[in-house]
Amino acid sequence: MRLIIGLALCFCALQASEALADDQASSAAQPAPASPPAASSAATPASSSTSAQPASAAKPVASTTAASSTAAASDEDTDKRLRSQGYKAETHNGNKVYCRKETELGSRFPSKVCATPEQLAIANKDSQDALNKVQRQTPTAKSN
Repeated sequence: MRLIIGLALCFCALQASEALADDQASSAAQPAPASPPAASSAATPASSSTSAQPASAAKPVASTTAASSTAAASDEDTDKRLRSQGYKAETHNGNKVYCRKETELGSRFPSKVCATPEQLAIANKDSQDALNKVQRQTPTAKSN
């Protein structure tokens, strides 16, 4: 879905830049014959500065599109990683969450556990920190 939106934004930006270029070309062509030679030389730098304006306006759109494509690639990687861990993507209250069935220790009945990718990343980091803490602890020497 994000890819489609990104492509639509790129298409709209392209159409807008072409329309601006057409407007500027027609407005630059009309005043030049009617103005005196000194004014036409002054109009030439103005037209070059206006032609630079759409190019600079297009740069933020391109960087935004690049950022959204990077985010889309990141979402795809996250989706692939979570699916390989047994999660299934679902939508709850308009939010995308990943769910899987887990059996609690001491129970035979699996329960459904759902979380957002951010919550799962935090839980994973916390478990890694706990594991590292346990591994770093030095065993206490027993005195006989």
